[in-house]
Amino acid sequence: MTNTNLTLFICDLLSAAGSFTLLIGLLVVLFSTSLHGATGQNDDKGLVVKASKHFRTGLILAILGALLLTMSASFELIIY
Repeated sequence: MTNTNLTLFICDLLSAAGSFTLLIGLLVVLFSTSLHGATGQNDDKGLVVKASKHFRTGLILAILGALLLTMSASFELIIY
């Protein structure tokens, strides 16, 4: 394996890890939120989004996954 092929392989691993982390983060964000009816307000749409304690963890995972994806893409552009 040449040095360039090894570097491209590492970039592909970073890209796969970023995609997986982004997917897990977005799923955590999706399943940690829910809609509840707002009580005591005169709005037509009395809905409030309630987030559980895992919402922030999901956001952090999604941001880290996006950073890994952009980092691997920039490394591949530097190689070529």
